[in-house]
Amino acid sequence: MNNSAPEIQERVVIIGAAPTSLATARALSNLGVDFDIYEKHSDVGGICDPENSDSPMPEDYPDYPSAKQILGYIRAFTRMRLIRRCYALKQLMAAVR
Repeated sequence: MNNSAPEIQERVVIIGAAPTSLATARALSNLGVDFDIYEKHSDVGGICDPENSDSPMPEDYPDYPSAKQILGYIRAFTRMRLIRRCYALKQLMAAVR
């Protein structure tokens, strides 16, 4: 298996500044890949920011929810927004171009 980064000729665009987008930005930065992040709100956070989200976490959640609560929230969010139809689970990627 080749663990070297692929050569990327163009800038990568990351849409949104949610936690997964920021993790993607960090990985790209570590690989030396140029990128731009476009976020519609005034700050980062995505669905974790109650002021910028139309799907805030439940009021009864503590300030620091458990991993189980966060997982439940993310799964409910994807069901509510019909996002699940946009991805496949249990799929191994051999290569991406």
